[in-house]
Amino acid sequence: MIRIEKLSKKFRDGEREHVVLDGLDLSLAAGAFVALVGRSGSGKSTLLNCVAGLEQPDSGRIFLGNEEITGLDDHHVTLLRRRTVGIIFQFFNLLPTLSVLDNVALPGLLDGGGRREINERALELLVGLGLGGREHETPDHLSGGEQQRVATARALINEPMVLLADEPTGNLDSITGAKTLELLQDVNTRFGVTILMATHSREAAAVANQTLGLDDGRIVELAENVRPTQAATKSDDSPVPGAKPGKGVNRSKLESLIQEITVEQAAKAAVVGTTAAIAEESEGDAGAIDADSVPVDSNIEEPVAEDAAEETNPATAPDGNESPTEDEEIAEVLEQLDESSDDDTPTAAKKS
Repeated sequence: MIRIEKLSKKFRDGEREHVVLDGLDLSLAAGAFVALVGRSGSGKSTLLNCVAGLEQPDSGRIFLGNEEITGLDDHHVTLLRRRTVGIIFQFFNLLPTLSVLDNVALPGLLDGGGRREINERALELLVGLGLGGREHETPDHLSGGEQQRVATARALINEPMVLLADEPTGNLDSITGAKTLELLQDVNTRFGVTILMATHSREAAAVANQTLGLDDGRIVELAENVRPTQAATKSDDSPVPGAKPGKGVNRSKLESLIQEITVEQAAKAAVVGTTAAIAEESEGDAGAIDADSVPVDSNIEEPVAEDAAEETNPATAPDGNESPTEDEEIAEVLEQLDESSDDDTPTAAKKS
């Protein structure tokens, strides 16, 4: 389903060249659920962005099914992404002025689907994900877990073959995060969608069928996870297509890498905690900054890489590659949504 050959990607930071992906090879079968772990800056988000066609690699080839996406122009990459790939972002990226129903329906409408048909499919997904009756609300009335379910429904509206999840639990509390992981398992099982999930979390990695690492720009075999529905004879040392030669290690390697990531996260948390304490002590000072006064752009349409310190965000990269045609299509559909009447909405979705 996903085949990656000799994928390379580098970024420049002044005089320094940072190699993110270094001749990476990877092959995922249809219906696989694979967790990808690695330190910040290891290239997880860059890899997902390349698979989604949001970034172009410097060299190498990417195939989705039998179709190669590398080398396609922006227009054809956009069409292929809409019809083949669903993306779940860490920060949901829901449009705040649209209803839940319209957020889910948007990719289907962009792909040329009829309003009534797409709305019926969107409503069916929302009901299946436990959000029946919430379709007319806006995202700010939903909890984090509910927004994640809306984002999942949106990712599934065009019935993709591949689902890419970039830190899907990174912005959620532990209970909501666990429910989100159960949801991904259910999507993988019920719809047979191939899932590639980037994560820092040990718990998140454990729900996948297989855990791979990204180290020195290449895939590292870590562990094959055994779900209750899988054969008990599964081995932790099963070979992984595209695994880095000589790096095919078992759970001890996984534990080591997860431990390094945990230490890194703890250090970041300590810095955040110290900053918060200083801010609290300074409260009331004339020069104190009110965090609520800082404007936030909630209309981001591309993933925010967790490796932002090391990697370029394709949404903000001034490389001129963003397709103006796609922007015009989005603007046109949003205008149609704004002007549409209740007669376009399926009966089951109308307000009572």
